[in-house]
Amino acid sequence: MTVTYDHEVVIVGGGFSGIGAAIGLDRAGFGDYLMIEEGDGVGGAWHWNTYPGVAVDIPSFSYQFSFEQRATWSRVYAPGAELKAYAEHCMDKYDVRRRTRLNTKVIGARFDDEQHVWRLDTADGDTITARYVVGATGVLTQPKPPQIPGLEEFTGTVMHTARWDHDVDLSGKRVAIVGITCTAEAPVPMMTTRRPDRSTSWSQRAVCMTVPSKVSSPSMSGGLGWEKTPVAPTTNRAVTVRPSAVDISHRSASSSKAAPLISVFSWMRGRSP
Repeated sequence: MTVTYDHEVVIVGGGFSGIGAAIGLDRAGFGDYLMIEEGDGVGGAWHWNTYPGVAVDIPSFSYQFSFEQRATWSRVYAPGAELKAYAEHCMDKYDVRRRTRLNTKVIGARFDDEQHVWRLDTADGDTITARYVVGATGVLTQPKPPQIPGLEEFTGTVMHTARWDHDVDLSGKRVAIVGITCTAEAPVPMMTTRRPDRSTSWSQRAVCMTVPSKVSSPSMSGGLGWEKTPVAPTTNRAVTVRPSAVDISHRSASSSKAAPLISVFSWMRGRSP
């Protein structure tokens, strides 16, 4: 029986895992592959996450392929733009780009027992067949909108760190950040130091250890007052004009009541606050 297919291998996902898999397949003699990526660029988390202060949270030298090491990282925890550039570099050096299909979302995959091939359905209505499928979708590309009562009635700007809107001007506005982990931690000092005349409020489910970082923002060398106070989930009102949150700026939220409020939601470990 002759088995026919579009590509011998299809890789779903164009992040570091997908790029690494593509290079590995090529080295093993599987040159007939197609890497499919939903977004308009590669790099995975480093393509989607462009919020202020985004950076790798492990030493940069360990966040690279063993066969493509570099010693020119700008700092121990390199900014996201450098990781994105590294991914693009690997795409070109190892000839992965010509075997990559962007702006293509896989919505289903099924194995055809009669034809002995995988059939992958895309959101565009196409079907791609392959002998093998490699899943490399990652976990930090699809944001989870929080289920906060009243959010749909909030008239201010709302955005998620994984879909940061760089066209939004934060000058003169109060900003409330909801969430925890590094995706909430990183934007806070950047926004606070760039907007010294406005407050930044931060709502967390649980308190984590936080210290001023000269790496994230050199202008913080003078030191900011970092006050860590628990916020009960029942008092978390980040979608209102007066968010019940942790105020880490020199001014209180009440000192600028008339200023518009922007709510920013970060990764929340798969749950809403």
